[in-house]
Amino acid sequence: MTKNTADETKKTYTKQGAADSAAREGARVMGTVLVTSGTGKTGRRVGERLAALGVPVRAGSRAGGVPFDWQDESGWAAALDGAEAAYVAYYPDLAVPGATGAMAAFGR
Repeated sequence: MTKNTADETKKTYTKQGAADSAAREGARVMGTVLVTSGTGKTGRRVGERLAALGVPVRAGSRAGGVPFDWQDESGWAAALDGAEAAYVAYYPDLAVPGATGAMAAFGR
């Protein structure tokens, strides 16, 4: 018998709980979801939950495998290519100057 750490047990429980919840609610598996700030506090958790439900996830971040930077629009199209949906997290906060303009441009 192997001994799980608290983090491993929590991760297993969370993934199983999310999958069980989706099955009970008849959730449909959707196409790829781009998760902006995908390596950050919120984006990482959202990505993990989606993946546990069987949803393909593309984690976009400034330093991750899928380049995504709110300050560099040139990478947005590539990050969105093939994605059916996006979970949008704006760092550092939506209240900072320029955030609404960036969000509007991203939505176009």
